[in-house]
Amino acid sequence: MLAPVHRLLVKIDPSYYERTHGEVTLYLLKEGTEFQRMPKHGELTHNIEGSNIPTGSTVYFIHYAVQNRFRYEGDWYVPVEPKDIIAYEKDGEIIGHSYIVSRRVQSKEWIKNEEAIIKMPFIEEYEDMCAEVTHNPTKLNIGKGDRVWFIQNRDYFIEHLKEYTFIDPEFVVYNETKDEMADGWSMGKNNQSEDKEYVQVNGIYIQKKFTHHKSEVEVLRDTKDFKKGDKILTKYTKANYIPVLKDCVIFKDDKVMLCLN
Repeated sequence: MLAPVHRLLVKIDPSYYERTHGEVTLYLLKEGTEFQRMPKHGELTHNIEGSNIPTGSTVYFIHYAVQNRFRYEGDWYVPVEPKDIIAYEKDGEIIGHSYIVSRRVQSKEWIKNEEAIIKMPFIEEYEDMCAEVTHNPTKLNIGKGDRVWFIQNRDYFIEHLKEYTFIDPEFVVYNETKDEMADGWSMGKNNQSEDKEYVQVNGIYIQKKFTHHKSEVEVLRDTKDFKKGDKILTKYTKANYIPVLKDCVIFKDDKVMLCLN
């Protein structure tokens, strides 16, 4: 008799993608890794104390859990830690568990391309940093229907749920609907923004922006830690830019190294 202690047991069907059809499946079967070929969803058959997921529900989990799968009396099971359960289904709705459940947003380029008489190839259908929330299990100030932006490549896909994406709450940075930064994130303007002013340095005139430290950022909105106009040094990369906030850099408050004011 199976009796899980610290992990939930999910019964999976390893042949799930072999029995389904579509371009995604064909790719998975030919070139996919173990993590891609194996389903990342199944039936919750054995619960643990404290879990609020109903036994019998379809649950979705992180890909690396499948490496611990085992066979018992003809069925395949995956033991999954509670934190690795992404979401589960209840009354026909996908409910978030450790991730925010969202519908992917079609990109403006794809919509324009679909309306054009001559269509361009290889246009991405969905935005890669934006989604519309359907269920939020976290304490973030995000409601159903809110459009949120997140750091690039920090969302999660289940292969057969094409229209959905699951977002790591740690990397949600901006709520476009409420025009609010997520907790722990701030917005600033860096020295790469257009600055036409010139200054003299060692007898040579150069644009003022090139005299700044490359990590120097001017805060654009008041937060609990910073005021608008504060000059700070912080760590950020190209991934800290989101298209909806042009010429702005998004930075995590705990990455700030120094306040220059």
